[in-house]
Amino acid sequence: VDHPDTANCYANLALFCHQNGQQKLAIRYLKHAIYVEQLISGFSHPEVASTLVEIIFHFFITIHT
Repeated sequence: VDHPDTANCYANLALFCHQNGQQKLAIRYLKHAIYVEQLISGFSHPEVASTLVEIIFHFFITIHT
């Protein structure tokens, strides 16, 4: 469960749900992706920040297109 691929899968599910109008489910998956990433790498690890920036970027692009 605590593997970088797991966090990535949850992030991808969040993006998929967001693009299909399931915002509440997308946020739930997003929170879980961040949680798993923090378990693996620690709260202040650059990988956690990278995941957050990537997800925010995708949400921003989807909203403005």
